[in-house]
Amino acid sequence: MKKKILTILSEYKKRLLNDKSVGDIFLTKINTKSKNIINFLDLLFLSNQNPEKVWKNINKKENLIITKLSGETIREICGYVGGIINKSKNDAEFVSHLKQHAFNKYPILHYSKILEFIFTLFVKKEGKKISEESLLKLEKIISEETTKIFNKFTRILQDAKLYYFERNINPLYIGWPYIEGLTQSQKVFRAPLLLWPLNELSRTKNKIVLATKHDEILLNSAIRLSQIKDSNYNVAEFSFDSLTLTDDIFQKAITDLKTLGFKIKNEDKINYLYNLNYYKQNEQLSSNIVDNFDKYLINNYQVNILGLVFDCYLGMYNISSTTLYRDYCDLEKVSDHSVIQMFQNEYNIEEDWAENQLRYQEELNERTVMAINNYDISQKVAIKKALEKNTIIQGPPGTGKSQTISNLIVNNLCRGERVLFCAEKQDAIKVVYNNMKKIQNYCLIITNLEEKESFYQKILDSINNINQLYPEVESAMYLTKMDQLFDNIKKYKIFACQNTYQDYLQFLNNVKDHPLSLDFELLSQFYYFELEYEDYYRHCYRMYQNIIIVQKFLALFNDFPHFAEIYHRFRAKEFKKMLKKAEGLKPHKFLVLIFNVLKNNIVSYTINSVDENKFNLFKIEEAALIDALTREFKNIDYFVKRLELIDQNDRLRREDKNYDLYAYLGTVVKTEADMLLIYQHYFVHFFQSEHAELLKVGTLNWREELTKLSNQSMVNTTEYLTYLYHQQIRDVIKANYTETLPKIIEECRKKTKRSITYFFKNNYELIKILFPVIMVTPDIASQLLPLNHQEFDQLIFDEASQIFVERAIPIIYRAERILIAGDKKQLGPTNFFSSRFDYDGLEQNEELLALETTLTDKSLLDFASKQYNSSILRFHYRSKYSELINFSNAAFYDNNLIMISNKTKKDFPLKLIDVPNGVWKNRGNIPEAKRIVMLLKEIITIRKQQETIGVVTFNEVQKNLIWQYLTDEFEKTPALEQELHRMHNGRNEGLFVKNLENIQGDERDIIIFSIGFARDENNKFAQFFGPLSQAGGENRLNVAITRAKEKIYIVKSFPSALISEDSKHPGPRYFKYYLEYVEQLNRGKDQENKVLAKLTTAKSYDQEQQISKINRQFTTEVATALTAALSGYERYQIATYTVQGTYQIDVTVYDQKKDHYVLGIICDDLTYPIGVEQKEYDFYRQKYLVDRGWKIEAILHSNWLFKNYQADIINRIVQKIIGK
Repeated sequence: MKKKILTILSEYKKRLLNDKSVGDIFLTKINTKSKNIINFLDLLFLSNQNPEKVWKNINKKENLIITKLSGETIREICGYVGGIINKSKNDAEFVSHLKQHAFNKYPILHYSKILEFIFTLFVKKEGKKISEESLLKLEKIISEETTKIFNKFTRILQDAKLYYFERNINPLYIGWPYIEGLTQSQKVFRAPLLLWPLNELSRTKNKIVLATKHDEILLNSAIRLSQIKDSNYNVAEFSFDSLTLTDDIFQKAITDLKTLGFKIKNEDKINYLYNLNYYKQNEQLSSNIVDNFDKYLINNYQVNILGLVFDCYLGMYNISSTTLYRDYCDLEKVSDHSVIQMFQNEYNIEEDWAENQLRYQEELNERTVMAINNYDISQKVAIKKALEKNTIIQGPPGTGKSQTISNLIVNNLCRGERVLFCAEKQDAIKVVYNNMKKIQNYCLIITNLEEKESFYQKILDSINNINQLYPEVESAMYLTKMDQLFDNIKKYKIFACQNTYQDYLQFLNNVKDHPLSLDFELLSQFYYFELEYEDYYRHCYRMYQNIIIVQKFLALFNDFPHFAEIYHRFRAKEFKKMLKKAEGLKPHKFLVLIFNVLKNNIVSYTINSVDENKFNLFKIEEAALIDALTREFKNIDYFVKRLELIDQNDRLRREDKNYDLYAYLGTVVKTEADMLLIYQHYFVHFFQSEHAELLKVGTLNWREELTKLSNQSMVNTTEYLTYLYHQQIRDVIKANYTETLPKIIEECRKKTKRSITYFFKNNYELIKILFPVIMVTPDIASQLLPLNHQEFDQLIFDEASQIFVERAIPIIYRAERILIAGDKKQLGPTNFFSSRFDYDGLEQNEELLALETTLTDKSLLDFASKQYNSSILRFHYRSKYSELINFSNAAFYDNNLIMISNKTKKDFPLKLIDVPNGVWKNRGNIPEAKRIVMLLKEIITIRKQQETIGVVTFNEVQKNLIWQYLTDEFEKTPALEQELHRMHNGRNEGLFVKNLENIQGDERDIIIFSIGFARDENNKFAQFFGPLSQAGGENRLNVAITRAKEKIYIVKSFPSALISEDSKHPGPRYFKYYLEYVEQLNRGKDQENKVLAKLTTAKSYDQEQQISKINRQFTTEVATALTAALSGYERYQIATYTVQGTYQIDVTVYDQKKDHYVLGIICDDLTYPIGVEQKEYDFYRQKYLVDRGWKIEAILHSNWLFKNYQADIINRIVQKIIGK
């Protein structure tokens, strides 16, 4: 087994080096045309700049400026060229003019295509003057070439910007110089030797300014790692730090290559690298890119012999991870079974997820799972499982995966555990971090190792927070009350279905005028009173118990003389002002108010003077101070008012005992009917006495009470964790860091700060104390965190379907318990730059073939799916309207998602826009691209809520076409360009134009699809749809169609009927059905469900439920009574069993004037639907409706059967509807 594991690790390690990315290892004639890079010399020439002068300016730390030539400048150049041609008598004279004057005056003439055309014009002149027509052709060529390269450059910058927003890594570099040859394993390559970082400063329509970072120049690590792998060098012996621009930078790079065993055959030409003198360098360092590039290199180089070449490309470069590679080297040396544990299979193939989910819900106690963010029952179940064992959370689009993760972290913290949270994209990390709210103090987020200022400020803030005081809080007390109430609800429903209860209701209706009739409001008040009685008894007991603490408080004046001085500084007015603010505050809140005033006067004990005082503040007995102040200023009236309630309760009991039943009977019993009525009175009275507790539950609005307790519990959990960790950190700092902390603070305040890596290495134990939660990318985790087995209690990987498995294994080793969050129905991992591991090689290695099931796992989610069982999140939150998610739910999730539309009918969420003149040409559709830009202008003009916008295309060419026409529009419509740069809470919410491969994790209010595909110029329609036609294409479609919150526009140039259903992979078929679904919706004939029926036979939860006879009668009675009560209000429409998304609401009230549903009514017949657990039905399903903006009223069948109460129920509902 150990041998097999080592084989797997070795293969994973190789995969880290097999990224065949432009700028990493391979650069051939074909991929120099890559979308990611651009010839830097061509870019400079076509912006009419001298490369040698530009490079000198860059070396002087001046900005790089790229401009697009104006029409006037182009005409000036053409006129100058025409003059040279006309006055040159022969070839020699013409070439002389070019070299001595023209090239210096207009560097653009160096550009090969322009220069070739100029020579053609000179040859064709044949002694005559050049024609105006020829000059116009030259002008057209120059204009086209400058526009094309400038547009490509702006697209690269935009892609780099999006990449930075997603990963917080700047991929923009100039690769210079390049080097080519054969490695130890006879792999041919041409790659940049050095990478010079760039940063965009500003951009207008015709001018772009970039800055260079001279202290962060990188040696290409991919070349080095490849040689290390082939030659068995020890990776730890090599430094991968960045270089600073110096006079010998190229020599350092060459020396590094020689250390790795390479020889440079033209090392004597190194001096030509120090500037970009085009002619001299091109003569000495020829850049020979030929058709058969591999053969050329094999013929010209021997193994480990390299040559410098004159290549300089600007663009996006993928910087290979060296730390992950080092981790693998270290893991291969581990001798115990800790590595094997990562590959142990915990998957139970017989465990059905639906049955398992229901079982977990039934066993779930509220107090076992805490939260600080809103949650649903499927999220709580997922958290419970994640706390018990390694597991997967399958989170379909918009089901609240990030809030589930943040609530899981909260539970980890409540258990005193350390957490490592990892994701590839910084947005995924920031969303979870923002969800942590007040607990962010204990979470360290790092998405870029260059952001030293924010890192050191976070350390300082955490240290300063030590001086705060927080009140002690009990944990889970509100959740315990929720458990009690759930239990009582279940008992009540069983009780209310019994025959005895039905007799009671019948008798109760008969004795409606008797003074013992049930007072529902009074019983409800009794229930609330008893819920609070225990709390106030406990407060009174604490008052008595802590009298001794007051004595300790007085003793503090002796131990801490400064406190007495501060105390006496306060005047009577200040205390009165403070007490006035404290009116109505709970005791612990009052304490915090006092401390916040006091702390402003404790000048001598601030963190700024920590050098002299060495944290003498820790000598204060803070617990005594807290308790003393709490008891000193407790509002006694608060308890007196509550004790009056107890007196009132006693009086009620005494009145009940004084009731003379016999005297009463003597005055009323005259007939047998009277006797029967007396019996019924007696039975009602006896029944109420025997079952008082359960009857109270029936009168209680328990869903409202559960919501209140749930909200209180989230506040309580936040306060509890704040108190808990603050106390722990104070205690540890007090015990271990009073001497060293001043030096650390000084280090954090220095203007020139050391690297984050340095601080981690030297202060890791302090970081562990201050931040039990660390949030990073896999690369940063590998770079900063020690490779210790189970260093963390909990590891959470988000967007796991997007993470290559080889990038996760070293991180998994660092954790005891693993949670993998993702969605198997979404995109697998993609690398912006690279091709991937070739699995065909497995056939040549029997040992690897035996491990094929592990090694063919592409993503971390693939790997985990074979190891762990899953939980599935079911409630959808992202899309306002069910039409936006119905297709995905049917096609990919078998109708298991629970969702409901927004209460408003007004906006139609899917709009189809046909482009009849669209043509598919060169893999793009120009008319459609222009229509997209027109649509964008329309949307930003008519939108009312500043909705965010994204554009999705189905290939790269169409994306570039849209981007080209969009940038042309910026000058006319500045609002469009401004839309690109929108930010909110540190997150990018700007307009994007992306292809299908790069949108996972994004969401916008409005999504526009440019389908692109159409008939070609010969009226033929090709049955190929790019990535949709490939294996897994349907997952790409799923990601695309689930990005919108409010609206989707589909811009297309052909009908869905043109797509054949006979395809090798399901992607094209699903694509056809989706377009057909949108077409049917836009026709408005309610035929869209026929399309959905093609995708699955499974029905949603409410569709599966059989409506009982009791429920149908109950619902009809409620609707009839409500219709009668609202007969004077024609604006309201009453309907029964209204379908909204997957919900079927028993009774709905629609306001035609406001054009939305004003109320939904649940007619609870006291039974539970098949397959639905009690808590979900009694609370969480209605909670979801309320969270989605619906107003919901629930009526119990047991209450409706009490005829005298029906009028009250209807009247209360009517008042809510009409707003009184």
